[in-house]
Amino acid sequence: MSDTYETLKGKITAVAELTPKADKAEELLHIALQSREHGRNEEPGCLQFDVSKSGNQVITHEIWENAEALDNHRNWLRGVFGDPRTLVENYVFKFYEPLD
Repeated sequence: MSDTYETLKGKITAVAELTPKADKAEELLHIALQSREHGRNEEPGCLQFDVSKSGNQVITHEIWENAEALDNHRNWLRGVFGDPRTLVENYVFKFYEPLD
């Protein structure tokens, strides 16, 4: 497990736990769901993209072909929505190497 993914080789599992600011819960969920649909349908390096919710907390579980694919997704996300971290009170990003 790592807080960054740049040194990981091959496939990358990315898990984000996002707790929105009080008035931003619906906006954050909307962005997460749009991000999921874009990843699944428009990004060939996206192998899996799931969004879950617990209360107001939004959790994403993603598997990417490699760091370049994850970079491309994050660049798309920022280009369309800006930095989604401005919507959150607290966030944790973790990156893992899947064991195939």
